[in-house]
Amino acid sequence: MPLQVPDEVKNNKELLSYYKSWQPVFSVNSKRLYSNASIGLFGYISALSMDADYTQLMEEKILPSLNMPNTFINVPNDKMADYAFGYNAVGDAIRVNPGMLDAEAYGIKSTIKDMTQFMAANMGLVPLDKDIQQALDNNRKGYYQASTFTQGLGWEMYSYPTQLNTLLEGNSMDVVLKPQAIKIDNHPTSILNNVWVNKTGATNGFGGYIAYIPAEKSGIVILANKNYPNADRVKAAYTILESVITH
Repeated sequence: MPLQVPDEVKNNKELLSYYKSWQPVFSVNSKRLYSNASIGLFGYISALSMDADYTQLMEEKILPSLNMPNTFINVPNDKMADYAFGYNAVGDAIRVNPGMLDAEAYGIKSTIKDMTQFMAANMGLVPLDKDIQQALDNNRKGYYQASTFTQGLGWEMYSYPTQLNTLLEGNSMDVVLKPQAIKIDNHPTSILNNVWVNKTGATNGFGGYIAYIPAEKSGIVILANKNYPNADRVKAAYTILESVITH
């Protein structure tokens, strides 16, 4: 699927029509291509499976279960004063643009404290309902091998210890924007712990990065109100984490 839902798709009826008519460009299980249209569809189907609206499900069930009180899809009026502006390439103050599947794919707003809580929850460091914890753990099962990392449900995981050059390659724009050959596992791997788990994310005015190592019970969250290059975020996180773990 493409990186974004096509601009001409404006509503759910057109969205479902688009998915019904979509045809794969590559043979099944041969390539990986990062896609918000794919991640968004996953979220859309997940909410349908629970007979719920995605935004309502997240804000009323999932986020409270994770103890993330300052994380929202729709920022409430009494929190708007805390909602940061991002800055685009020419320095204009902007926020996240609405779009099809924005909530499911890229529209969440959070704080460092809440995202650190989320990271700790993924490492089993905070008490959670057993079903929520199992869901988080299951996301560290690997489904296929790309050139430098194992792909989980959202997370990208590198054998640990890893090298900075390996992380830079895996988070490069070539990997983000161009199809990559993959090797499929016949079954998901067991839950991976001795790995560097990471995910970048960005819009025109914001850039984020989260990386954690379950076996080391260590990690880092970077949230910036500017879309710094992936390489800069990865280098900063690697330098800080390796320093903390080594010393």
